[in-house]
Formats: sequence, C-alpha cells, structure tokens
Amino acid sequence: MTHPDSLSLAQSPLHAPICKMTIIAEQVSYGYKPAGLDIEQRIFRTD
Repeated sequence: MTHPDSLSLAQSPLHAPICKMTIIAEQVSYGYKPAGLDIEQRIFRTD
C-alpha cells in the first residue's frame, strides 16, 4: 500500500516537476547528459 504522504505528494501540482528534476539529476549522476545539458563539459574543459 502507498504511504499517505506519498499519495498527497502525487496529487500536488509540484509532483511532476520535482519528479522530472529528480530523474534528470539521477541521469546526470550516472553520466547521461540530456540535450542542452553540458554543464559538466564546461566545468571540466581543459583547453
């Protein structure tokens, strides 16, 4: 069964954006860079 807190969070309008941001953050942490997200490349560029 789902926890009441997670249920109320899923019904809130902020749930989808937070979920999307979390997914992107996880993908970046695993080395996957979505289009337009080249922050790591700019930080670690040596030339």
